[in-house]
Amino acid sequence: MISSHRCIQGYVTSLGEQLAGLLASVATIDTYPFFVYLLDGIVNFAIPSGGGEFAVIGPSVIEAVRNIAVGASPEEMTTITSRASMSIAYGESLTNLLQPFYLLLVLPVMGAGIKIQAKGVMGYLVVPFMLYFIIQSLMVIFVPL
Repeated sequence: MISSHRCIQGYVTSLGEQLAGLLASVATIDTYPFFVYLLDGIVNFAIPSGGGEFAVIGPSVIEAVRNIAVGASPEEMTTITSRASMSIAYGESLTNLLQPFYLLLVLPVMGAGIKIQAKGVMGYLVVPFMLYFIIQSLMVIFVPL
């Protein structure tokens, strides 16, 4: 059982490294926060958890961002790493609106006695998704830490 876990973990790690390599080949020092934001939003569909995807792609993304910022001072590297980490968190929170894993806990408790399902809630989350995408994209790109 341990060997199968290692195999799966190795596969996920190599996927994270491949995605980070793609990030490093496309992004620049000015655009990496937005690309990290989009990357984690996409990964969150495959790993719908409260921060679990950071364990999968976080180290690879941080390493890719450090490769993008070669030659930066230690203070700048701290800022760059912080912006990448926050971009991962923003991307994860954004796509939770389109794949609300939390509804599995909320609907049975809040919807007791009525016939409500996740598909009845999903349509109402599209407008906040678009609004948050615009706001968070601007924050990730233009607001420094």
